[in-house]
This record gives sequence, structure tokens and C-alpha cells, in this order.
Amino acid sequence: VQLCNEIAVHKILHALDLPSWNLIMNSGGNFYLLLPNLQSGIAYLENLQKEAVQWFIEYCHGELTLNIAWMPFDDSGFKPASGNMITGGFVSIINSVKEELALKKQHKLVSVVQTKGRWLPEKFLLPAVSAGETICQECKKYPAQAGGSGICTKCETEKNLGKKLPHSEYIFFYANAKSGQLPVLGYSVSISESPETAQKPYLVIRMNNPDISNLLAHPASFRHVANHIPAKEGEVLTFSEIADKSTGDNLLGFLKIDADNMGKFLAFGLKRATESLDSISRSATLSRMLDTFFSGWIEHILTAEFGDCYTVFSGGDDLFITGPWNQIIELAERIEKGFSEFSGNAELTLSAGIFIARPNYPVALAQAKAEEALEQSKKSGRDRITLLGRTLTWSEWENIKKEWVELRKCLAETTGIPSAFAYQLLNFSLMWQAYKQGRILGLRYHPLLIYQINRNLNRQKHLSLSLWLEKILKWPPQGIEKVLDNLDLITQLSILYRRGGSR
Repeated sequence: VQLCNEIAVHKILHALDLPSWNLIMNSGGNFYLLLPNLQSGIAYLENLQKEAVQWFIEYCHGELTLNIAWMPFDDSGFKPASGNMITGGFVSIINSVKEELALKKQHKLVSVVQTKGRWLPEKFLLPAVSAGETICQECKKYPAQAGGSGICTKCETEKNLGKKLPHSEYIFFYANAKSGQLPVLGYSVSISESPETAQKPYLVIRMNNPDISNLLAHPASFRHVANHIPAKEGEVLTFSEIADKSTGDNLLGFLKIDADNMGKFLAFGLKRATESLDSISRSATLSRMLDTFFSGWIEHILTAEFGDCYTVFSGGDDLFITGPWNQIIELAERIEKGFSEFSGNAELTLSAGIFIARPNYPVALAQAKAEEALEQSKKSGRDRITLLGRTLTWSEWENIKKEWVELRKCLAETTGIPSAFAYQLLNFSLMWQAYKQGRILGLRYHPLLIYQINRNLNRQKHLSLSLWLEKILKWPPQGIEKVLDNLDLITQLSILYRRGGSR
């Protein structure tokens, strides 16, 4: 997706003979270009839209596509809104383009499948697999290559690029479809560990290293790219191998994080009570700084501190990362604290969702589950984390985590306690929740917990665990309601941490 956006930007700039600084923003799957309002330029954008749709239909059956919208404006668009007005300024232009783009997305393939208001039925038909051919075992869309590999040419190309990506540092762009390893929208791209190339790229981008002194033979640039992938002896770790690096149960955590209210912040964040600061340069700087965090800082923190985590994507104002389940929880905390320090603005917050599963769980389904958890965080008021069905503010999670750490230490230091004892805490949590909902019988958790303590624990031998349990037996439960409300979360995490043993 990033490459498609990049190539689209290049094609527009090349066609209209414009320099690269006409690109204002390019992150998170969106780009904004400043173009001359000429009929020839608009005609080119219309043709590029049709060309892109046709290419995506051929390459991936239209599952992805490129939507292009534009909005003419005069010199007032370069100026901040006057006084304390909330409308006007460059952000108003951006919002108008977004509205136009939203309409385009509702008819994203229409430039190819329709002409003059009439449908073209033949455009809805995808090429059939011929007699004697077998379908690709990976994408299930195209004929497999001859020779028994079982996959199609496109999947083979992407598989080879995927193997090279963890070791590559340079991206080469070519203005034709044949010079590079991967064709994209009539251009092509190659990736390499070395800056040397026998071809003549029109641009070379060095990833995550600003030193481009070795690229003087070509037009070159530097770019932050979050692409960290855990590897051992040059080989990318499988999801099972990543899960094996968990403490306790061998599970993966899937983390989805998104910045809160970014559309609103971009629209009104540069407004002031007496003046507006939403100029084109400030808006672009804000967007680029945000992308620097999600592309550059995230790549740094993964490489330096969370090397076992796998970047699916990170850029713009969101990310999706997987890794050992306990490390993913720590990573979410680290990102939230890092973002708070980076922004220095209490109004700029993050929401997170975490889904925990076995390493063979389908990634697409895991992403959907992590997205559901993220949406739960946002619907609950934003600036929150959702984990194992519980949604907490970041400060609430910090307190709950302290209880989790304390309980897991108590369990680790305690021997001879049946595993069923920990699972009983989950039942007591359900009873507490029932009491909170008005069912008085839920208070049974109190005597039943006392009974389980007397039956399974020796206070002298199991002092730390006894003290922790006595804390949640306090009555009335003033000051510990949050602990009781999240007893199931604390217990589940402790069970996962204990199960399989610590390594």
C-alpha cells in the first residue's frame, strides 16, 4: 500500500513536471499534493484514476484501489483563518478534499466498470483458470506456475521480496515496469542491501539511515520506515518461534493503536482564541511529525527494546504489531508513554486494543479482533486500552498492572497450591460482578474465598499470597473496588504468566 501511494505521487509529479517539495504530506495511506489548477493537470488525474483502477483489477482483482480527489482553491487557502474563526485556512481545504475523497470511495471502481452512466458487464468478469491449470495455493486467484511450486508468479515475486525485506536498506524506483523487481502502476521497484545497481533509478530511498553520501550517483532521499522483523541468523522467525519467547503460555499478542481525534486535532489543533495558526506549513509539519513518531520512533523502540516483535504496519497515526503476548502489553505501555512525551500535549492521546491468541490463529482474524478491542477503547471514551475484554484508562491500567505483578509474584513464590485455586478467583470475580449488578447472592464470593484460603493456604508458608488475598477481602471494599472490578483480568493474566512456567 505504501509503495502504491509512493508511485502514484511520483507519476503525478513527473507528468506535471513538478519538484518533490510539492508533496505536502504522505503517510498512513494518504497523500496531499499541491498542484497547479490547470485543465491538463485535472485531465491527467482523471486518466491516472482510471489507469490505477485497471491495474488494481488486474493485479489483485480490485481488492485494493487508488482513489484520487482534488479541490481548487485561491490564495486564501494559504492563509490561516482570520481571528478566532474556526472555519477557513488550509485545514478547511484539506477537509473539503476529504469529503470529495469519501464520495470517490463510494464509487471506487466506477471509472473502469461504467461508461457514460452504463455498466460494462464484461469488466465484472475475472479471468478463469484454463483447463489443465491449477489455482495458486496462496492467493487463490491466479494460475499456479508450471513446475510444481503451487503458487502464481505474483505470489512468487512478493514471497522473494518478503525474504529480502528484513535485510534490505535501499529502495530503487524505476519509471518503467521492467527494470525493478516489483511492477507497480506502470513503474517498478526493487529493494536491496547494497546501494549498487546496474539500472538507472530515478530515485533511491535509504531506509532508517540519513547518511546518503554513498548514493551520489543517483537522486536520493532518506525515509523512516517501520519494518522491524525478528530474525535469527538471518532467518525470519515464524509466529510459533515468536510465541515461544513469551513468558508463561506460548501465545501471541496482537496490538492495534490509533491516535485519538486526529481529524479534529488537525482541523482545530492549530486554532487559538485570538488567532489561527493553521497555515499550510504548520499543518504539514504536524502531519510529518506524527508520521515520524509512528515510522521512525516505533522502528527505533522495536529494534532497541522489543526485538521479538513483528511490525505488520506502522505509519501515519496508527500501527499493528504482533509479538510475545507479555511483551506486546509492555510495548503498548511504552508507546503510550513515548507518545505523551513526544507530543507534550494532554489533548493528543492514544487508544489501544490487544488480542491474545495461539500462534496458528489466522492473522486477518486476529487483526479484526484487535480492531474490535481498539474500537471498544474509543467508544468507552478514548485514551484507553482494552485487553481480554476489559477497557481501562491508561492510568487505571497502570494501577491494575501493579496488582497483576504483585499477584503473579505471589503465585511464583508459592508452591503446593492447586492450579484450580487461581481459577476459583475467576468465579469469585463473576460473583462480584453479579453483586455490582444488584444480585445480592454475588456476595457469596466473600465467605467462599475465605473458605478457599483456609483450605489451600498456610498463612506462615504462603504469607505474600495470603496478604494479597486479605486485601481484596476488605469490607466495606472502599479503595479496592477497581481491583475487584478487574479481578478477572488480573487473574487471567497471572494464569497466562504462570502457565508453562517462567523462562
